[in-house]
Amino acid sequence: MRARWDPQNLSKSNMAGELRGRNIFVTYDPATPLKIISFTMHGDASKIRIDTADLNWSEMPLKLSGTIQPESDNRLGLDLDIAADAVDLDRLIQVLKSGPENKEPQAGATSEPFPLVGNIRFKTDRLTFSDLAWTPLHADVSLNKANTDITIKEAALCGISTPGTLTLSPEAVRFDIKTVAKDQELGASLNCFIVAESAFDQAGVKTVKTLKADGTYSLKGRFQGSGKAEDLLKTATGQVEGSAVDGHIYQDVILLNVLKYLNTSELLTGQTNLKKMETEGFGYRSIKIEASLQDGKISYKKAILDGPSMALTVVG
Repeated sequence: MRARWDPQNLSKSNMAGELRGRNIFVTYDPATPLKIISFTMHGDASKIRIDTADLNWSEMPLKLSGTIQPESDNRLGLDLDIAADAVDLDRLIQVLKSGPENKEPQAGATSEPFPLVGNIRFKTDRLTFSDLAWTPLHADVSLNKANTDITIKEAALCGISTPGTLTLSPEAVRFDIKTVAKDQELGASLNCFIVAESAFDQAGVKTVKTLKADGTYSLKGRFQGSGKAEDLLKTATGQVEGSAVDGHIYQDVILLNVLKYLNTSELLTGQTNLKKMETEGFGYRSIKIEASLQDGKISYKKAILDGPSMALTVVG
């Protein structure tokens, strides 16, 4: 292997020959240890081709292949395929936030020494964030000078397909996500989400309210937003249509309170027994919902529940 590396002018860097290695430890940052289990790469003029590379970064196994090529504007151009069995996004965010132990910037430094541009095709069988899991997730990442564009090609969240686009820049985050599900099991999806509704009391203690139901459901929707990450929920907009058939509702805070009110008002004739709801469930033939998201609020244009003992229509 013969190589020349010019950090002041990357376009003059070159590499020729072949290099193999294994069991190499990189200790630049103890918080994010990198172990190169094995790799094979070769150089062709100014382009470096990584044939195979098995890595373990911060206890996350990765497989990598592709090319790295210095650009004329002193940037490194990437064209890589990266695959991981599983990714814990919570842990990854903490690792990236912590950074190296020596965080003092060099005198006169105004930017990263080797800004990256190019494309990364990323695949993982499982990506977890908080209590949610995408299985699988395939995305194309485009690194540009001013921002990062992410195209989510395949992503399944609790039985719901969530393809879309995401743009990250220092100024804002933009997203456009679709949600699609067809003939999925409602109970399995609800169990996957784990928490359907949560609230915090004044002491900051988290309480959980769950929705327990079964049946077969389908939905389609689209959600868009742009702004600072912490404000996205308030500024996002969206529409969703959903339906469910042939199921039971065993626990639902809104429905329980509606039924309690109707019983108290003597508007029911005894067909609906609240005590039996948790065991036998409130049976329904169909549920249809049309809703929109605006200014942090969900507005129900139409919500219709058709059951043997009662039909409900909700707007608001």
